[in-house]
Amino acid sequence: MIKYYRLFFLVMISCPAFARDWTIYISNEICADYTWVIDEEQTRDAVAELIRAHLDLMTATDHEPWELQNRYTCTITNEALFFLAKYPEREAELVRRIREGRFQLSPFLCNTDWGFPGVEGFLRSLYPAKRLAMKWNVPLEHAVHSELPSFPWGAAPLLAGSGIRWCAKPFYNYDAHFEKLTNPPLFEYEGPDSSRLRVVLDPWTCQNFSYAQGAGILKRVWHANNPTTVEGSWLPHFNSLENYPLDIILAQGTHGDIALDSRQEAQIVHDGIQKYNRNPQRPAKLAH
Repeated sequence: MIKYYRLFFLVMISCPAFARDWTIYISNEICADYTWVIDEEQTRDAVAELIRAHLDLMTATDHEPWELQNRYTCTITNEALFFLAKYPEREAELVRRIREGRFQLSPFLCNTDWGFPGVEGFLRSLYPAKRLAMKWNVPLEHAVHSELPSFPWGAAPLLAGSGIRWCAKPFYNYDAHFEKLTNPPLFEYEGPDSSRLRVVLDPWTCQNFSYAQGAGILKRVWHANNPTTVEGSWLPHFNSLENYPLDIILAQGTHGDIALDSRQEAQIVHDGIQKYNRNPQRPAKLAH
């Protein structure tokens, strides 16, 4: 259970709608469930091609403004392993992008359901990523745990003790009571041993868009000249939060469940961000 939440920021800001200079970060992520809609071989290939598409787009956007420089976040270690199995010659490129902060390696081998594994099973799921991080001499401090609606109290000491400092959790609320959460989007999760894990978990974005929050914004951008998602819901909500003094918002997930054509969405996401930012009347900036 959640013992208590501790706010990072104690400043209370009261401001009219859209008064802040908002930046909404669109995090390129998938939910890489095996065999949910395609078989295992297709899943491996689709993931490898999705990462290839993002790495290619990183090269193509290297000289773009920072908000248009493509970035990608793995939700499971297997994404990187599937890519390297198909494109072993691009390992150095992948490592370089991790070191640049353009590509994030996941510590979780697969989309582990935290509501079931024991301590040993939980920790062993971190082994493959830890080996890669040691081999490549790259940090392994940030994690995304996608879709699954469980956050056991014991996860805090296990993750903190393994070197994980931040965990972002875009959940899909099934067989749970996450709709009762009243936490702020940013908090510290304190474990039974007083270990602390910094958490991004926003009930509002997850209840409305689950683990495809970036797609929820961009679909309106793709199909309308005057999108209302940002102006009509996102900014009014975040402006209404009493203890949220930041001017940044995280919208996690652009690809939803992995599919055969997921790789095509990398360019679509980029074009959507670019299109929105071209509007001189926009009340926020979108960024990869």
